[in-house]
Amino acid sequence: SLAPDMGVTSFYSDYVLPIAHHYERHDLMLQSRIPYLQVLSEAVPPLGESVDDWEANKRLAAAISKRAKERGIAPIKDAVDGRTVRRDYTKTLELYTMGGRVNNSKDVAQFIINSSHGIPKISFDELSVKGIVKVNGVNNTMWDTEESPFHSEIARSVMKKHPYETITGRQQFYIDHEWFIEFGEVLPTYKPPLSIKGYPLRMMMGHARHGVHSMWRDDSLLLSLQRGEPDIYVNPDDAIDRRVVDGDMIRIFNSAGEFFAMAHVSSGIQPGMLFMYHGWDPKMFKNEKNFGEVIATAGLIKPTSMAGDYGHLGYRPLAFAPNQTYKDFTCDFEKSV
Repeated sequence: SLAPDMGVTSFYSDYVLPIAHHYERHDLMLQSRIPYLQVLSEAVPPLGESVDDWEANKRLAAAISKRAKERGIAPIKDAVDGRTVRRDYTKTLELYTMGGRVNNSKDVAQFIINSSHGIPKISFDELSVKGIVKVNGVNNTMWDTEESPFHSEIARSVMKKHPYETITGRQQFYIDHEWFIEFGEVLPTYKPPLSIKGYPLRMMMGHARHGVHSMWRDDSLLLSLQRGEPDIYVNPDDAIDRRVVDGDMIRIFNSAGEFFAMAHVSSGIQPGMLFMYHGWDPKMFKNEKNFGEVIATAGLIKPTSMAGDYGHLGYRPLAFAPNQTYKDFTCDFEKSV
């Protein structure tokens, strides 16, 4: 794994390459929710032997090319998304660096600036001084003009009256795809979530408030702004029924498994419901088992998400992520002994 810390991914890896953290690298940040291009310049040098992701992959590419030449490995045919491609491992480094034109992460950032539509043409060094610049065509919204680096087909259809990317070219709710017909979902349809018999509480989850996904969830400063360890929100009435008070360690369980967390009693949680922010590293839980232990449906995929060849419905590998029935389960909790 290429990781900035010894998190759970690293513990599952045979080899761990130390990667520079967020403020130890040069990079760009461009997000369609904000009309700015922001620089990420190296505030402090990387610790120890760590390097940024691009440099680590460059070194791997160099090693692959060197070894392929030494062994005289000829080009091979491979398949990607149904397309046949030719792979010459002796040229891995040459391809990765674009023939030597790109040699570090600053070069990559400059290439993105120079070649991307809607981004002001500015040097990375100048951008590092300014810190942030406004992208083109976004005086009022992110989708103002053709000069914007972002485009939304829906916004274009509404504002410029282009046909929608549906099979009818119009706003469409009725879908007569054979799979939708089979599942009784030709129109937006409510279907009650799955439940596990004997376990009355439905558990929901949300994005972490004191971190980004799993990053910084174990940071001491951010932990000081919260309970300092994995906690789960429970309704006061549900807590009373189970003789649990705020701060107790509780066992959350169902027929699939169990995990332990601190009870966070809150009247903001409805009766019959549990709520937990995600992103906690399994190492922070008792026995290194987190909420995934009770999610019996985490690997299931909704079949209609795989439908294709129907206007806007078109599953493509690496371009569309089918919805998972992630919260279709129930559980219960009790005070940990």
